[in-house]
Amino acid sequence: MFNEDILIDRNRLDEECSTAPGYFDYWQTLEIKLKVDLENHEAQMSKDIRSCSETQLKEKYGIPKLTEGAISSIIKVDREYLSLKRQHLQAEAMRKSYEKKISLIDVLARLHGQGYFAKDSHKETRTFLAEAVKKEIAKQIRARKEGKPERPKK
Repeated sequence: MFNEDILIDRNRLDEECSTAPGYFDYWQTLEIKLKVDLENHEAQMSKDIRSCSETQLKEKYGIPKLTEGAISSIIKVDREYLSLKRQHLQAEAMRKSYEKKISLIDVLARLHGQGYFAKDSHKETRTFLAEAVKKEIAKQIRARKEGKPERPKK
């Protein structure tokens, strides 16, 4: 499974060049927002857990003593934390995909500027013309041979 949005249409490089930065910015902004939301949620949970009494910790989370490891474990299994983490990772992956797309568009644009695609598309035409010229030369050689008498053999 792949994201069709990151495919590049080399026949529409002008459109690709103008739209890719917008998508990149969208995903980068979303990634940053989700990272901040994730960190804020983690900080709020940590604050809430630290404010619990020992009996509340045992009842709510099943831990007898509050340690940094226990706080980290509680946060990492929280549903909202996991949801934010998943969304953040997706946004990060999409941002990286568009970052790569932009660099590949740059490569394709340079190749286009160097005539790379023009060379490939005219290769068949050049081959056809070369064959036609070879046939014409062979035809003229045969016509000359047929029109001239052969040299006497010694």
